[in-house]
Amino acid sequence: MSNNNKRTSNESTTSNNYQLEDYQFVFEQVFDNAEARTLFKDYLSKDIHSPEGVKFYESIEQYKLLQSSQNRLREAQKIIETFINPHAELCINIGNSERNGILEKWEQIKKNNADPPSDLFEDAFLLIFRELKEDVFPRFIRCEKFKNFMLKRSKSYWDEIGQVSAIHLSKKNELLDTQNSNLHVEEYWKGYEADCSVFHITGEDVRFLNSLQTDSNQWKLLVEGNSKNKEYFASFVSKSKFDVIKPGTTEERNPNAQKLFKSTGIVNYSVEQVLFTLCNPKYMLDYDNQLSVIDQIDYIKMSDELNENDLVNLESKEEKFSSTVILENYPFSWPISNRDFVTCQSVIFEAKTQRYLIVKKSVSHPNALKRRGTVRGYQIGGWVLTRVNDTQCRYSLVTYTDMDMNEKVFNQFCKKRGKQLFYGLNQTLKKNEIDGFPKPETSCGLLETLFDFCKRYRIKSSIVNLNYASTVEKSEHDLKKEKYRSYEINGSLIRLTYISKFDVNRLNEEDFKSISHTAVNHNHPKLISGILLCCEGLFYQVLEGEPSVVYPLYEKIKKDKRHFDVRCVNEEKNVREQDRQYGEWAMNVVNLLNTDNYFAQFMKQLIAIVSKLDVQGMSEKEALSIIANNSKLFVSTHQQNLTN
Repeated sequence: MSNNNKRTSNESTTSNNYQLEDYQFVFEQVFDNAEARTLFKDYLSKDIHSPEGVKFYESIEQYKLLQSSQNRLREAQKIIETFINPHAELCINIGNSERNGILEKWEQIKKNNADPPSDLFEDAFLLIFRELKEDVFPRFIRCEKFKNFMLKRSKSYWDEIGQVSAIHLSKKNELLDTQNSNLHVEEYWKGYEADCSVFHITGEDVRFLNSLQTDSNQWKLLVEGNSKNKEYFASFVSKSKFDVIKPGTTEERNPNAQKLFKSTGIVNYSVEQVLFTLCNPKYMLDYDNQLSVIDQIDYIKMSDELNENDLVNLESKEEKFSSTVILENYPFSWPISNRDFVTCQSVIFEAKTQRYLIVKKSVSHPNALKRRGTVRGYQIGGWVLTRVNDTQCRYSLVTYTDMDMNEKVFNQFCKKRGKQLFYGLNQTLKKNEIDGFPKPETSCGLLETLFDFCKRYRIKSSIVNLNYASTVEKSEHDLKKEKYRSYEINGSLIRLTYISKFDVNRLNEEDFKSISHTAVNHNHPKLISGILLCCEGLFYQVLEGEPSVVYPLYEKIKKDKRHFDVRCVNEEKNVREQDRQYGEWAMNVVNLLNTDNYFAQFMKQLIAIVSKLDVQGMSEKEALSIIANNSKLFVSTHQQNLTN
C-alpha cells in the first residue's frame, strides 16, 4: 500500500466537511482500483460465498485482450470448462439460452477449426456485469468491511473511487438544473415535480423512476432478507424527505413531504412471468395482501406509430404515453382510516436494457370521487423488472407514498412491506405457475398500455404476441363499457367493532361461558368470526362476516338486556376473506377481569379509554395521539410499580 493512501493519525476522517456517508461510490471506479477490487473479491468469497462471478468477469477481461487466435482458443476452452459447462467447478448464474448459445457457437468453432471471436462470451459477460453492479455492489459498499477500509484511507483515495453525492454539492452551491441530462440521482429527486392534473405518464415520470434505481448513500437500509433462508430481498427508505408533487395539482388535500421507499429482490421466475402476474387483477390482490379494491376508471390513449425520422427520448419532458387510470383501496383497522389511491399507470419496455417499467403517478380524476371514511393518498414511482437470466427476475418497487399518516405508523408499515412483498410475490407467482401463467383476460388497462407503447415505437421483439394484440385491438372500441369494471372481491365482508357496559354484580364467569357457547353455536354456521373482551364492566366485541348476517346480529345484540349503552366505534367495509383478523374463532370470549397479565391490564385500560371517547367524530390523528399518550402513561406506571 502506498503512503499516499494511508490516513495519518492527525488527519480527520472528514475533508471539506464531507463525511464518508456523503460520498457516492461508482462500481466501475471501485473495480478499476487494485486495492478496492481485491477487497470486493474478498467480500464475494468470504462474506457471500460467491466468487465465480468476479473470476469470470476478470477472465473475460483477459480474453478480450488476447491478439493471438491460438491463445484465444486455449483461453476460451478454459473459460467454458471452468464457468460455462452446467457442471463446471465455478458455474456462473446465467440462463439456459445464454449458456446453450455459447456452447453451440463453441461446437461450431471447433468443427470448422475457426478463430474464436472476441465477443464469444459477451451475452454472459453483460449478465454477470449487471449482477455484480446492481445486486452485489450495493451490498458491498454498505458492509462494515468496506466502511472500515475507507476510513483508513486518505481523502484523495476517496475521490479516486467515488465522489461527493450531488445532493450535498447542490446544497452547497445552491445550483440545480433538472433539465440537465447528466444530473445525479439525488438532484433529480429534489427537482422532480409530478403534475397530478395530467392524466397520463410523461417522460419526466419515467426518468424519476429510473433515477431511483441507482443505489447511493442517501438510502437507509430498513431490513434485509436472510440469504441462508433464500430470502433475496432488501428494503430501504431515503434519509431525507422530499416534495415530489407539483403544488396546486391535487384537489383533495395538499401533499406532505415524505421519505422515499424502495424494495428490491430476486425471484426465480422470468421477467415476463412476473410482469403478467403484476398486471393481473386476480393476483394483484394476492401479492399485495393489504389491497382490497381495484377499479379501472379511465384510459388515455396517445397517438399511434411514430415516423421513422422522429427522435425518441423516453425521458423527454414532452414524451407522453398511453395510460390507464386505476383506483386502489387499502383497508386498515380502527383507529386508522382506510386509504385509497387514484393513479395513472403505464407499462414501458426498454429495448436497450430489456427492462419493463410499470410507472405510477397519482392524479386528481373527476371519476374518482372520495369515499366516506377514506383518506386519499398520493403515490409516485412504480416497478422496474430486470431480466437476470431466463429463469430469474430482479424487481424493484420504488415509491413516494403520502398516506397522510402518523410517521411512526408509516415507518412500521414500510418495515413490514419489504418482506411481505417478497413472500407475497413468490406465493402469487407459484399460484400463477399452477395456472400455467396465462395472459390475463383483463389487466385494468396495464397490458393495453404496453401494446400501445410497442406499436407506437415499432418494437417487434416484445412479449405482446399477435394473439394478445388482436384481443386488445378488438376490445378498444368497447373501452367505455369495460373501463368501469370493478375487481373488488364479490361478497366483501365487514368488520364491526362495538363497546358496551354491563353490571359486574349481575354477570359472572358462568354467564361469560354461556355467552361464549351461544355465540359459537350461532356464529359458526353463518361464518361469523370475532372476539369478545370482558373487563371492568365493559364489553369490547369485534364481528366479522357478510353484511347480510352481521348487521342483523348487531341489531339483536343491541337489544340484549344483559348490557347497555351499546356504541359502534368502528365499521370496516370491503374486508377480504383472507383478511379476517379472527378467522379461527366463531367467537372467542376472553375475560380480563381476574388476571394480572401485563397485556391484559393494558387492554383493560385501552378499552376503558376508548369507551369514554366520541370516536365516531374523532379524527385518526386525535385517536392515535390519545391512545399513544395513555399507552406511555400505562407503561411508565407499570415500570414504577415494578421498581417499588
